[in-house]
Amino acid sequence: MKRQDGSVLNYSAVPLPDGAMLITFIDVSDSFAIERVLRQRNLALEEADKIKTEFLAHMSYELRTPLNSIIGFSELLQKEYQGPLNDVQQDYMQSILSASGQLLELFNDILDLSVIEAGGLTLDIDEFQLLDVLGQVTAQLQERVKVKDIALIVDYAEDMRPVWGDAKRIQHTIYNLLSNAVKFTPSLGTIKLTVFQDDQNYNIIVEDSGVGIKPEEVSKIFGKFFTGSNVHNEQGAGLGLSLVESFVELHGGEINVESILNVGTTVTLSIPMQVGIEARISSVGE
Repeated sequence: MKRQDGSVLNYSAVPLPDGAMLITFIDVSDSFAIERVLRQRNLALEEADKIKTEFLAHMSYELRTPLNSIIGFSELLQKEYQGPLNDVQQDYMQSILSASGQLLELFNDILDLSVIEAGGLTLDIDEFQLLDVLGQVTAQLQERVKVKDIALIVDYAEDMRPVWGDAKRIQHTIYNLLSNAVKFTPSLGTIKLTVFQDDQNYNIIVEDSGVGIKPEEVSKIFGKFFTGSNVHNEQGAGLGLSLVESFVELHGGEINVESILNVGTTVTLSIPMQVGIEARISSVGE
C-alpha cells in the first residue's frame, strides 16, 4: 500500500475464530526505496551497455571501410604495379600491411562480439573438409610464424571424414587459438596443432611452449578483454578467446585448458561432427 506521504506498507488480513479480522501493517518504505533504486540502476546499466555495444558495432563497421582502402592500396604498392620500391620502402609497406591486418582482425572481433551480446549470432551449418580449413589458417599465420622463427607443427590424418558446422566460425576459432599461441610464444619456440576424429567428435589441440598462464587466471582467460597479468607486451584486446568460447558453445562443443607457467599451454576443443539442425537457429543469448 503506497500512502500519500510517500511511505509504503505491507499489510495482511487474517480472519479470527470469533469472526473478527486481524490486520497487520509493516512499514517497508526503506526496503521498497532501495529496491526501486536498484531496479532503476540496473535498467540504466543495461541501457548503457546496449549503447556501448551499438557504438562499438557502428564504429567498427565505419572504420573498416577506410581501412580496407589502406590495405588495398598498400598491396598495390607492395606488388610494385606503379614502379619498383627499394628495400626500405618494402619494409615500410610490410609494416603498414601487418598493422592494418591486425586492426581489421580487431574490428571483425568487435563486430562478432556485439552480435553475440545482442543474442543474434547464428551458425551457417554445412558439410566441409576440416583439412581445407587447416590449410587456410596456417597460410594466414605463415608470415607471423616466420618473423618470430617459431616452429609450427601440424599433425593430422589424411583420411579424415567431412564434418558439419559453420566452416567460417571454425576457421576463426582455430585462427584465434593459433594467433594467441604465436603472440605468447617467444622466438625459436614451438607450436603444435593436432587434429583427429573419434566416433562422434573432431578434436583440435593447440600446444605451445609459451609463457603459460597463472593457475588462478586459467578460469578467466575466456572473459572479454582479459589479457593476463604475466605478460606486458603484445597482449591485444583480449577478445579472441572470448569468441572462441562462444563459437565452440554454439557448435555444442567443449573446451579444456591446461597450462604451466613459463612452460606452455595446451587448449583442447572437442566439437561434434554432426551439429544438430537446431544449431541453425540457435544463438548465444538463448
